[in-house]
Amino acid sequence: MPQLKLSVLLIVAAGMLIACATPAPTTGNATITPEVTAEPSPEVTEEPTNDSLPVVYDESSPTQPGWRLRHPEGWSVVVSDPNNIFLYSTPSAGENLFGQGLQPGEIVFQITLDIPTAPPEAAADHHAKLVRALPDTTMGAPAATVINALEGIASEGVSERYGFTVYASTRPYFSSTFIDLLAYVRTDEVDRYQPLIEAIVNSIEYVLATE
Repeated sequence: MPQLKLSVLLIVAAGMLIACATPAPTTGNATITPEVTAEPSPEVTEEPTNDSLPVVYDESSPTQPGWRLRHPEGWSVVVSDPNNIFLYSTPSAGENLFGQGLQPGEIVFQITLDIPTAPPEAAADHHAKLVRALPDTTMGAPAATVINALEGIASEGVSERYGFTVYASTRPYFSSTFIDLLAYVRTDEVDRYQPLIEAIVNSIEYVLATE
C-alpha cells in the first residue's frame, strides 16, 4: 500500500559586493551568484508501536476463548457474536462502508473465526470463497503470508464503486477453522494508513482457553 514526503526548499541569495576606493564608471557587467538549492530531506517513516496502539481489547480468559487485539484510542470494537467482531475508527464507519463510502480517516476491520460446517477445505479455496462475497470489488492475485506466526493466504482488491481498498487474509487455525480478516480503507489513503493497518493486523489473535 500501500509514503508521506517532506521536502525543504532553502534558497540563499547572495548579493553583489562592490568595493572601490573612489567612484568609477560602471562597465555594465554584473557578477551573478547562482541560487543554491538544498537537496530534499530523505523521507522518514516511523513504524507504529504499542505506543500508537495503546488500547488493548481482550475478551479472552483462562476459561473462555476470545479475541485479543490492539487499536488506537477512540476506536470502537463491535461484537456481532462470539466469532465475529468489527473494529471501527469512527462509530459511523461501518454504516458508510457500502453506502456513501468511507469518509477521510475512516477504517473498518471485520474479524471472523470461521468454523466450517462442510468437510475441511484448503486455505486457498476458503480464501477464494471469502473474497467472492465482496460486492463490486476487483481482487488481485492471492499470495502466501505469515501473520502472528500463522501461515495463510492474503490478497488486496479495489472497489471503484465504493472508493475503498480492501486487504483480505485467511489463516488456518485449529480443528479446520480459519481466522478471516477484512480491512477496508479509502483508496486515496492507502499509503497514509498502511503502517497502522499492518500493526493492527499483526496484533489480532484468537486466544484459546487454558483451563
